[in-house]
Amino acid sequence: MKPNHPSPTKPPQEWSLASLHEHLATALSIELHTIPLYLFAMYCIKVEQLNDVGDRARKDLAGVLEEEMLHLALVGNILCATGGKPKLYGPNHTPIYPREIFYTPTKLHLWPPTTNAIKKFVELEKSSKPGRGNNRGPANIMSAYNTIGDFYHYLKEGIKKVHEKRKEALFDPSTFDIQFAKEEFFDDDMTQIESLDSAMKAINLIVEQGEGSEVAEQTSDAESKSHWAIFKRLQDVKIPHYDVVEDPETKDPNFIDNIKKVMRAFDAVYCYLLLSIEKTWTRNNHRSDLMDNIKTLMKKILPPIAKFLVTQKVDATEQSKHAAPPFNYYDFGIPEAEKAEETEEGREASVARVAKGLMIQELQGATDAYKANDKSPLPKVLDITKELFDLKDLYE
Repeated sequence: MKPNHPSPTKPPQEWSLASLHEHLATALSIELHTIPLYLFAMYCIKVEQLNDVGDRARKDLAGVLEEEMLHLALVGNILCATGGKPKLYGPNHTPIYPREIFYTPTKLHLWPPTTNAIKKFVELEKSSKPGRGNNRGPANIMSAYNTIGDFYHYLKEGIKKVHEKRKEALFDPSTFDIQFAKEEFFDDDMTQIESLDSAMKAINLIVEQGEGSEVAEQTSDAESKSHWAIFKRLQDVKIPHYDVVEDPETKDPNFIDNIKKVMRAFDAVYCYLLLSIEKTWTRNNHRSDLMDNIKTLMKKILPPIAKFLVTQKVDATEQSKHAAPPFNYYDFGIPEAEKAEETEEGREASVARVAKGLMIQELQGATDAYKANDKSPLPKVLDITKELFDLKDLYE
């Protein structure tokens, strides 16, 4: 399956603000695509069966995941600061799996933490010297760029080239307060973008943590903290995990109805999270409410639903696999009366007005489906979800 949005196939002959935004939007998409991969693998782990080595592997995976979230925020900050609009939610933005990520190609799957999955992570995070083998290829997320390292090398050059033309006018100071700040997430690793130096600091951090370091440098340091090196160390570690369905689709007709209800609820929550993150770069009101949404969804709502799913079977057969968090796109839709909205702002407001209500509706259905299960975390999750900030209030 190819990406569902246009992406640059090679560096432009001449960098412009438009080509820079195109590359930054692709960088945002790359970072967004990695997060469900690592979350899925983590949720599938049988924590109660971990030995010391396995527990270290789980913590390493969690560390990589946290850094990918940081990278997403940093790229979004740069795009926002240069006048772009970061998008995470929508049929053209929310990831779908399986998916090819760059020219090699490496196909991304939602897999449990098997040896094969970890090897795929190694392949995903590998790097090479910029400019090596930049042949044109299929129109996947990174056609002409052999690796993510290549891509970020040219992105850095693009920022510098556009800055040469526009100078400090490239960075809009009015966006500073709608960028993620260190007081909100990631402490000193978070950078708000206001100059070429701060943009380079953000990109360099992404590069240092795994998306751009050269393999030769990584292999010289056995204790390297780059993502590539971490996964190289983990690829022979046996991590106990549930035997889950891979690349799950919520609408799969082979799954029992109750499981599909929980999967739909997960998708709605996941997409409400994407919307909440997205709004931080576009709205300057209710900032603390949006931050609370993100933290609550990530820590108190998504994990218990996912961990419940992996303990359940997808059908009634003896050989049934376990369910898994699907990370599918959930269409909040737009009410018929509001479909005539002509502006993007109007359409976004229409989605925001209905999103929380639909999410709660899906969670209520899932909760009712398992009301006889005294181990179900869904009633508590539903109560927490009802207290989330309603995105419609951003437009009131």
